[in-house]
Amino acid sequence: MRPPCFDDWHVLEEKVIALCEYYGRCLIGVEVPMGLTLLEGLRRAGMPLFKRRSGGLRVGGLAKPLEKLGFQSNAATKPLVIGSLSRAIDGDPPLDLFDPHVIDELGSFVVHEDGREAALPGKHDDDVMSLAMAVHHLPLATLYRAPKPTHAPPPADLHKWKPLHR
Repeated sequence: MRPPCFDDWHVLEEKVIALCEYYGRCLIGVEVPMGLTLLEGLRRAGMPLFKRRSGGLRVGGLAKPLEKLGFQSNAATKPLVIGSLSRAIDGDPPLDLFDPHVIDELGSFVVHEDGREAALPGKHDDDVMSLAMAVHHLPLATLYRAPKPTHAPPPADLHKWKPLHR
């Protein structure tokens, strides 16, 4: 969903669910904390959500990894996903871009003097970041294939049918 998005959360949730179903119940990656309300609604709906490992819990002396929903964009994760996108733009894996909005955002995405990777002042980088998160998580992806249409079985008496043309 491209910003600015003014949909109510329940309407946005319905749109995301419809897209997820259309693409074969694909994995949904929501950036937190911006999408916490959306994330919670999708979780309640039983949708397949991206999970990240975070720290751990001590259970009887054993450390158990803790899974949290959504992608946490921060100073540690942002360079990782931007690096993945940079390699993909260079051809590893090959990336073909056709969306003029994304291409425009890439043109204004820079490394600032303080080392921060972000859009130029007055510009946006939401699509760049969503593309970077998607490319970074490609190893988690499965190949999307449209379901083959089901064909009704032929009639049992097909062998008795006469051809239309002689």
